[in-house]
Amino acid sequence: MHQHHLTDELGFFLLLTTGLLTGLSHCIGMCGPLVGAFVLRRRSQRQEVSSPLLLFQTGRLTTYILLGAGLGLAGGLIEGGAAWQGWQGGLSVIFGVMMVLLGLNLLKVLPLPSWLASLALARLVSGWLKYWLDSSQPVAPFALGLTNGLLPCGAVYSLGLLAAASGDPLKGASIMLIFGLGTLPAMLGFGLSTAWLSVRWRSGFFRAAALLVVVVGVQLTLRGLAATGQLPHAAIGQVMLW
Repeated sequence: MHQHHLTDELGFFLLLTTGLLTGLSHCIGMCGPLVGAFVLRRRSQRQEVSSPLLLFQTGRLTTYILLGAGLGLAGGLIEGGAAWQGWQGGLSVIFGVMMVLLGLNLLKVLPLPSWLASLALARLVSGWLKYWLDSSQPVAPFALGLTNGLLPCGAVYSLGLLAAASGDPLKGASIMLIFGLGTLPAMLGFGLSTAWLSVRWRSGFFRAAALLVVVVGVQLTLRGLAATGQLPHAAIGQVMLW
């Protein structure tokens, strides 16, 4: 199967835009209170904010990179160990459909089971967040960011599926890094100022990000179908669509 071309210009800007829109909407809503509490705690103790905030976000990006690399490696091992031809295409279809379902969930079109949010991992992560938020250790901001990256998040799950579908640790890591970099402006901006976007604007950005997740999922599904011979491949110039 022809590789997914996630490093081409289309893939790069899709991932970056998804990250930017997710950051301006979902991240501010979900992680904003955590960032706000982190900043307020440091300000109340008359401590410097910008460097620890940068460490915090570096920790979050580190988790995304490690997740992307691990999922890319897992996807590659599944493909490499497959006993029949066309498995990679089938895997691409499965991951693509899952991404579409997650995107529809983000759009509130399709609900996911409520038990997903109450998994043991979610409870464990909450405990870690509280511990590192209250900690005065120099490593606390970075550790808090590492833990923040593990919070259950549909957008992160979606991009994780894309990393797994790449079948390559480096590509998987780069997918998650590009997405993470896209979320940075909003997270740093929120931490250094008040919430400068109204709920209405955030809602619009979130819908746009969720739609992009669905688009990428459809693209991944079509590439998988093309790889298994169900559809012809399509491209615009040098840019591979599927």
